[in-house]
Amino acid sequence: MKNRTIVIIIVSLSALFFIVALIIFLNTESSKSKENIIKSEENIEKKEIDIISLKHFVMKNSWWYMKPLTTEMEKPKNIIDLYKNFVNLLLEKKEDYITPIPENIKLRTLYFIKSKSLLILDFDDEFIQRFPSGSRAEIEFVYYIVDNICYNFNEIKKVKFLFSGNEYKYLTGHLDFENPFYPNFRYIKNE
Repeated sequence: MKNRTIVIIIVSLSALFFIVALIIFLNTESSKSKENIIKSEENIEKKEIDIISLKHFVMKNSWWYMKPLTTEMEKPKNIIDLYKNFVNLLLEKKEDYITPIPENIKLRTLYFIKSKSLLILDFDDEFIQRFPSGSRAEIEFVYYIVDNICYNFNEIKKVKFLFSGNEYKYLTGHLDFENPFYPNFRYIKNE
């Protein structure tokens, strides 16, 4: 009977030891799995931030033609935000380059009409009041915006301008702003 009790104790202790070891092993594996899941989720989050490379054509004082700069932007979740971010980039003053738009002009909103391949840009009312006169100023403004947009976004074939939600026949009396503008890539030097 003594031997039998000793065997039962040894078997019970072995079973208990095995169960404790199994619990420790499973908890360790579970922790590793959780760490792997967390690392995988971190990698997914990092991959979600896509960078898009675009060409931003700029002018210098002595240039009539625009030359390219490579611009990297975070790719937003929808295309409309990408268009807005790119137009806002075009509006920013750049050191050593001409931005043919009065300072501090804001884009109110934009609309993309896919069926017409048309992007409509609506600038604030300050634009009309502060835009310089002259045909060259109008041409530089129009083709700086239109060529940059149409070059980078193939789905956009033409651009229409509004000012405070209104359509204007003329900006300063030279170009007809009632109709959309198509790109004129002869102003671009793609170097």
